[in-house]
Amino acid sequence: MRTPVIVAAACVVALSACSSGSGSSDSSPSASPPPAPVITALSMKSAVHCASGEVPVKVSWETAGAQSAALSVDGSQVSADLEANGSDRISLPCKNGTHEVMLTATNSSGETATETHRLKTVKQAPVNPPVIDAFTVTAGQCEGSTLAVSAAYRTSNATTVSFEVDGQAPGAQAGLDTSGTANVPDVPCDGKSHQITLVADNAEGQSVQATQSVKGNAVPVIASFSVASSVHCDSSEAQVSVSWKSTGAKSAEVTLDGGVAAKGLPASGSTTVEVPCSQGTQKIGLVVTAEDGQQASVVHSIKTIPSGGGTKPVIDSFSLTAPGCQGDTVKVKATYSTTNAETVAFEVDGQDPGAQAGLPTSGRANVPDVPCDGKSHQITLVATSSSDKSVQQTQTVGPLYGAQ
Repeated sequence: MRTPVIVAAACVVALSACSSGSGSSDSSPSASPPPAPVITALSMKSAVHCASGEVPVKVSWETAGAQSAALSVDGSQVSADLEANGSDRISLPCKNGTHEVMLTATNSSGETATETHRLKTVKQAPVNPPVIDAFTVTAGQCEGSTLAVSAAYRTSNATTVSFEVDGQAPGAQAGLDTSGTANVPDVPCDGKSHQITLVADNAEGQSVQATQSVKGNAVPVIASFSVASSVHCDSSEAQVSVSWKSTGAKSAEVTLDGGVAAKGLPASGSTTVEVPCSQGTQKIGLVVTAEDGQQASVVHSIKTIPSGGGTKPVIDSFSLTAPGCQGDTVKVKATYSTTNAETVAFEVDGQDPGAQAGLPTSGRANVPDVPCDGKSHQITLVATSSSDKSVQQTQTVGPLYGAQ
């Protein structure tokens, strides 16, 4: 029997790869690292001076790419978690030495940058404070409204001294010796006590002071005294008003020809004095007195003129000559004669033209400032006697025309 032969045919399955786009996804690039930290500025003093204890030092910095900062002194961290840009104070022992101050800047990934500065501490020798060893003041005489005050003083360890008057600097104190004598300016002379203070300072700004009191008697001063120079009267007595002002005085009195006419008056005020009505001159005075008895006085003269008394002046003649005008005004020539006159004066249209001092009581004179305005003007001669009686006479000039 024949055995069947079975031929097995191998099936070859060809697998082809899928296109690159099917069944795949996009891949993202990895994140960039943060920038390295950089210290752009670090500042502090290169040396500090101190007396004792510890001395504070300010440190300032600026960085780029950093997230935080820290400070170390001589290898030991003293401040952590500081701002990336800022400042801080460190404390150093007050002794002679040199210290290393380091700033460490750190970014977000932990990278660091450092910068170190050297700083010197210098311990100074102790400074002796100023001392006022002696201080006295002496009051002199009042000069107007200020009191002359001299000071004698001695200080130790002081570099400058100055004075105060009632807590205020009076000025004019430059270049005072630290020990010696000096005049204290601008002390009021008002009868009150005033505080004179000596202030001594050393080079380190340390200060000490001492105070003395001084009092000056007020000197009375008459600021004004008003009384008429003449008065007309028609009875046996004339009432004359006087007024005054004074400083530094407690009371006042008015005198008449050396005698007291009114007393117990205020230091400033007014009153009325009875003056004999006689042809002549009396003297009215004012005396003011300070609390300590010092006095000031003044005397004025007053002329009393009884009604009907005295000789009346007379104008014997008066004539005018007007030259041609050469401008806006002209001087008119006057010829006149008077009797019993002590003074004469001119008026132009009732006004004083000025420039009339020393005119003769009889003679010739120029009347100034008569207008050349095409109008007539009134020229008046006024004659006055020694008893203040007057008489006048008027002439007309013009019309006066200006130069054509």
